[in-house]
Amino acid sequence: MSKRFTLAALAVAVFCAAPVLAQCQKSCEKAKAGECAGQAKAGCGAKQAASDGKQAKNAMCNSDVTCDGDVVRYAGIEIPRIGFKVGDTLTCCMKAAKEMAKGETGKIKFVVADKTYDNLGEAKGARLTVLEEYYEGLLRVNFAVGDECTGCPMAAKDLAKKHAKPVQYRLAAFDFAEQAAAEQAAKEARAAGAKVRMSWAVGEKTFCCPTTAAKVAKANDKKVEYCVGEQKTECEATAKTRLIEARIQAVLKTLAKASQA
Repeated sequence: MSKRFTLAALAVAVFCAAPVLAQCQKSCEKAKAGECAGQAKAGCGAKQAASDGKQAKNAMCNSDVTCDGDVVRYAGIEIPRIGFKVGDTLTCCMKAAKEMAKGETGKIKFVVADKTYDNLGEAKGARLTVLEEYYEGLLRVNFAVGDECTGCPMAAKDLAKKHAKPVQYRLAAFDFAEQAAAEQAAKEARAAGAKVRMSWAVGEKTFCCPTTAAKVAKANDKKVEYCVGEQKTECEATAKTRLIEARIQAVLKTLAKASQA
């Protein structure tokens, strides 16, 4: 079993809603034409050359960072972030964007998965949706032959024949020689992600039930804090983002370990 590290390609969040196998069984010709080849890049981990460096950078931008080096990463994989755009220039750094805008924050636009938003709150909401789809993509077994990857088993057979190479079974950036091993790794990774949970705090007390926390907060005239790991916030949206980020890291850690077994 081997491991492939990718950066920009893994961060581009493009996913197909319909089940991969069903699509391929329906029409392998469509799959060969590219319908199936575009399956969840987070799950495929295929190396993709970006024709535009700015676009590649965009895919890896995060609103919560103050510099390009401070990103959510595991095993060299960066998860989708928010980009800050001023004019035609895109940066992953909010501080740099403010400097380019010369204090005129209205000039700053926010980019998530190639879509531009005027409002940071909307961009954060869009990123949360992208992260949730990205999470599912990491758990989807895809088929890799050399540097090419597809979600379609029939297309994978054609690629194997074309390149005279065996089909590998890929999860995120990690390849497995046997499909059963990949499926088991996906099962273990999903379980690891599910173990990462949110809790709710009111003062010094922590609760597993949000309803109970809300009642205690109301009775004591206090605010509810959302907890993920050691991080606390009064913002539910921020907590949800932190939760999916933590689950993604748990999944990647489990897949990395499984790939080395």
